[in-house]
Amino acid sequence: MIFYDYLEQPKNMEQLYGVVQEEGMTWNEGQIELYLMLNPDYLRQEDGRWVRKPNDRRNQILQLIDKAMAGKRAVSVSKSIMPEIPLNLITTPAEVITIAIESGRYESPKEEVLRYKK
Repeated sequence: MIFYDYLEQPKNMEQLYGVVQEEGMTWNEGQIELYLMLNPDYLRQEDGRWVRKPNDRRNQILQLIDKAMAGKRAVSVSKSIMPEIPLNLITTPAEVITIAIESGRYESPKEEVLRYKK
């Protein structure tokens, strides 16, 4: 949806309505508010502005990567990281590698291996 990138910073309903109009959508403010209320990715702040929730899942995976890498030059994602992932956090080795690389701290020299970025 158009709001995901736009709501990295809090926005009020007037700003959101402007974005909807620019995109050529015919939603009114009530429809926008209903969409945001029902979508678990967004939350309304105390001041009434809307914002995207922080990506706690990504941070949780990065913490597991950091823990597995502590004191090591490189690790196997399947052997060192995947067994530590909680059962309620569904992910794949490919996603773990993507998150690690996007953090800017790690690189993957070959399939399913992570090491600190040089």
